Amino acid sequence: MRRITLLLVVLLLAGTPFPASGAEGEMQKKGAAEAGMMLHHLHIMMNHGITMVTEGSNLVMIAGMKMTRYLDGPTKMHGQTMIAKGTKIIQRSLGGSEIKELMKGELADSPPMQYTLTLGNAMLDVIGQLGKMDIEHMSSARSMSMHHMHIALNHALQMAAQGASLIMLGKMGMAGKVDKFSLDHGRAMVSDARALFTETMEGEEMKFLRGMGATPENSTLMRLTYDLADAISKVISLLEEMPG
Repeated sequence: MRRITLLLVVLLLAGTPFPASGAEGEMQKKGAAEAGMMLHHLHIMMNHGITMVTEGSNLVMIAGMKMTRYLDGPTKMHGQTMIAKGTKIIQRSLGGSEIKELMKGELADSPPMQYTLTLGNAMLDVIGQLGKMDIEHMSSARSMSMHHMHIALNHALQMAAQGASLIMLGKMGMAGKVDKFSLDHGRAMVSDARALFTETMEGEEMKFLRGMGATPENSTLMRLTYDLADAISKVISLLEEMPG
């Protein structure tokens, strides 16, 4: 009887799922931490990519204003190169071997992975909107004003992306007191980015243009301005919510 009872206990224990512990548990924790770190590195690369794109877009728009006869050509060419390279960085981050490997594991359907994909696609949407800008017809004062708005919106996105990268670096906890410096400055940049965005879309210049009759309903360029603003606002919102 005693042997039978002991055998039942052994069989029950053998079929009971126990949580990972000891070395196995540490390996799982290490794997999750490494995966999270890899995603954050991809976020930083994507932030760099969208910064390149928006800087390049601003150069293209400045060249389109045709105010420097001999510099407009090289400026436009350099801007277009930056847009192309920045786009490739984002596409590479979303479709490279690293993220494909992570998609095979438990992280595939996790919130951090979904965030990464959502952020990347939102950035690509911004690039698509920038590609619709008409820089060949910028002679009117109204067009010039709206392109100045586009430049300000692009700069707001640059600040948000750079600030979010500083926040991620600070959260990695690898630099002691410098981490707090990085966190504080990064958060200030993201906050300032949102303030610049709001001023651009709700400030006196926008009110003036709308008062002069430039609305999304009757102006193609104003429609593009609002579409670009919507796309940029989504990315800034995602950067404001960057997971730790």
